[in-house]
Amino acid sequence: MMVNIKSHVPVVLDIVHPNYQEWRCFLDSVIGKFGLLPHIQAAPTAAQLADPEWAMKDQCLVNWLFNTMSRDVMRIVCVPGAFAFTIWRAIVDQFRDHQLHRAVYLEAEYRSLYQGDLSITDYTAKLKELADTLGDLGQPVPDPSQVLNMLRGLNDKYRHCIATITSFSFLLCHGGQWCSHAHHPPC
Repeated sequence: MMVNIKSHVPVVLDIVHPNYQEWRCFLDSVIGKFGLLPHIQAAPTAAQLADPEWAMKDQCLVNWLFNTMSRDVMRIVCVPGAFAFTIWRAIVDQFRDHQLHRAVYLEAEYRSLYQGDLSITDYTAKLKELADTLGDLGQPVPDPSQVLNMLRGLNDKYRHCIATITSFSFLLCHGGQWCSHAHHPPC
């Protein structure tokens, strides 16, 4: 049976635009679907290495992993002749074990981003990308904080909108909960 891995995993694992969580969800599904979980759970045993069918499945999984990652990720995790477990561990080490370190720098970038010459669309897209990446790293940015950070970084062209946005949209109150004047007393 021939499997087009890109039809099962429509994203490419990338470092520049981190998407580990999304990629991992697709891969977990495919690995489970084809019964390949033992190939990534532990290093191969001598009995598995001696089994031609096991070796074929393992190399198929290695191929799937390589075909769903960017060249930058490939340069980091590629080891010629490696087993799926080896490649899988290298990916997990790269993306999970360095989460806090990456989150610290992304958080600083997120909190210091100003619109400057960016269009409003590019500015909000960049903020969303950073917030999503922080979420992927286990450091989600709550919606109220996203709105406040977006307002803080607007350039002079849009500064006049801040009062309008904060007076007609939802306001932050009560320990991070959103509330509307229509449903709750003022903060």
